[in-house]
Amino acid sequence: MKKLFIVFVLILMWLQYRLWSPDGGISEWLRLQNELALAQAKITTLEARNEALKNIVIDLQSHTAAIETQAREVLHFISANETFFRVITIPKEAPPNYLPNLPRTRLSTPEGEPASSAADVAAEAPP
Repeated sequence: MKKLFIVFVLILMWLQYRLWSPDGGISEWLRLQNELALAQAKITTLEARNEALKNIVIDLQSHTAAIETQAREVLHFISANETFFRVITIPKEAPPNYLPNLPRTRLSTPEGEPASSAADVAAEAPP
């Protein structure tokens, strides 16, 4: 009877070790559950994105106005008899040396002339 008790205790200890060991035990099971939850959340967001892209493709295939809208918004296209206006906004609290992103007419000065400041170059830019 004593030998049978020892065998049962050893079997119980072996099962407990397998249950709490890092390879194949509860901790790995919990880690895998966490990874599964993260993967399912990512899949949900990707499915929503795919659905939105699918709707855009269907819209582009069925309506020419949608193609024109996409071309205007994404590629900045304009039609033949339209005028393009670029609106430049200056922040309320601009840094002291703030210059809007304007095209520059002259980036360097010829030799012998005094170097002009960035404000002078911006002032010479065409409207």
